[in-house]
Amino acid sequence: MTGTPRLSPRRTTPCGSGGYLALSVPEELGGLGATMRQVLYAQAELARHDGATGLASAMHQYLTLMQGFRRRKGAPDAEGVLRRVAAEGIVIATSGGSDWLWPTTTAVAVDGGFRVSGRKTFCSQSPAATVVATSAVLGDEVLHFSAPTTLGRKLAVLGRELPVVFDQRMGAPLVLRHKDVSAALRDTGTFGTQFYGMGPMAASMIAHDGAEHTRQRRIHNRFFSPGVSRRYAERIVPIAVRTFGSLKGDRAELVEDAIARYPMQVFLDLLGIPDEVGDQGLAWVRTIVSWLGSPMEEALAAPGMQAYQELSDYTRTLVEAELTDPKDNLLGEIIRAHLDEDQFSLEACVVAVVGLILGGFETTIQMVTATISSLLLNPDALEQVRADRSLIEPAIDEAFRWANPSAGLYRLVLKEVEIAGTPIAAGSMAYFCIAAAHYDEEAFPDPARCSTGVPGCGLILARR
Repeated sequence: MTGTPRLSPRRTTPCGSGGYLALSVPEELGGLGATMRQVLYAQAELARHDGATGLASAMHQYLTLMQGFRRRKGAPDAEGVLRRVAAEGIVIATSGGSDWLWPTTTAVAVDGGFRVSGRKTFCSQSPAATVVATSAVLGDEVLHFSAPTTLGRKLAVLGRELPVVFDQRMGAPLVLRHKDVSAALRDTGTFGTQFYGMGPMAASMIAHDGAEHTRQRRIHNRFFSPGVSRRYAERIVPIAVRTFGSLKGDRAELVEDAIARYPMQVFLDLLGIPDEVGDQGLAWVRTIVSWLGSPMEEALAAPGMQAYQELSDYTRTLVEAELTDPKDNLLGEIIRAHLDEDQFSLEACVVAVVGLILGGFETTIQMVTATISSLLLNPDALEQVRADRSLIEPAIDEAFRWANPSAGLYRLVLKEVEIAGTPIAAGSMAYFCIAAAHYDEEAFPDPARCSTGVPGCGLILARR
């Protein structure tokens, strides 16, 4: 394909006349009544033949599906939109109001509705659209903004009717109820992490159970002993002050400029790595974590393996240099712990360092992001923590539940099992949905409330 692909009226007209634009409109409103899954299959087939039309029409289909959802939830205006899609063939374009995080489009209430002012430099399918859907700020409220509770609450509702559902894209059953997720994550005899042994993480602690896991855990505990950890804390606090203290002004890109960089700066300092490696290290870790977080996604495998190899090669040079010229840092503690256990090898130390970076990096980002977002979105909880510093630890625990830092975890099914009446075969993968479990009303009477006064009951799920 050459040139700039675009959805033109010439391409849209057949879609409208053939009823395709009303694909997801309910039949009783004049549409074809397709489910979301059927729409996705249809869009995939359309995109195979004409990528531009498939991409742009996806915007219309998304908004039509959204109106269907709003209708089911009782929105009074949704049915009218759906009827117009079916009867008039209107094409809905979508615009994000210039920026999703800090929108420049504003809305002012006037008689009969709102006056919207803004500018959007790119609006999908605008040449063919008859209606434009946008988002705007009304006073201090971002009208489109979604709370971090949305995913967990919706999946928990689904879980009350269907405790286990199969996701075709993930290629695995999703377990949604708290009691099932909690029991499975504790049952290492039935649900294991050995699938990590099929990739570059094969030698790491997470890929093993039993004696080998215990041995590696014992070595890790040596270089995270209480005395050593206190020395680490003395070095970490100034890094935190420097990283977050550099944020200026009323607004900041908190995740990119501070939260994502903070754990990397900590590891660079503790391991004695030059600061200039920071950006490259961040890129390696993000690529690897994306792959490990979605091991069934083939598109992530090749770049993930390459990043893992490059990070391992670089780490190997660090270990070799530390052996030649020992220093008082975390890398030296790792080497000494392996020597003291009579388990030293160059590769064992490389695996330990890489595993530490990968695990600590993602966990720290999730913890800090979840805690900050939970407190900012719950001002009363924030004031409680400010007034009583003893609530900091409970607030972190509760944030791990309320803000869903992890959607869930894959596990390898080691023996045939039945969950909530659904049989799952040995050798298959299952996905245990922590987000849904943390909003299960049978486990949490008021799951939407962020409470800093009581340690988060979901902690066992979020941190396993």
